[in-house]
Amino acid sequence: MDDKRQKKLEQVRALLDKADSTPYEEEANAFRAKADHLMTEYAIETWQSEQLKPKGERQKPQMRSITVCGKGNPLEEQLIDLFGSLVYHRGCRWVISGARAKWYDTVGKVVGFPEDLDFIEAIYTSLRLHLSREID
Repeated sequence: MDDKRQKKLEQVRALLDKADSTPYEEEANAFRAKADHLMTEYAIETWQSEQLKPKGERQKPQMRSITVCGKGNPLEEQLIDLFGSLVYHRGCRWVISGARAKWYDTVGKVVGFPEDLDFIEAIYTSLRLHLSREID
């Protein structure tokens, strides 16, 4: 990472720390908005800002089960592709375990940071709802 981007990363971390420490919701939102803007502008990922925290304070990845589609759904392959693309886009991993596991399952077990998992769930649910409305 170049020096300019590293300085911006440190600035993002400082803004997030300020947001977490203020008791005022509007001020916290302003700090988070500025941090989000810098992260977008300099292509800084959440995990990079987490690396600047002391080890004990770093966010830990979680595993979450997310329903991908019901069995026998006529759009099963398309929904699985869509879900896999979202997981990949957010830098998470779709966990498949067991000797008899297919390359997919109707429930996806995904490992990632909480905000990435929240994003995947929200966007996937919205897209799936939109897709089902369009087909009907």
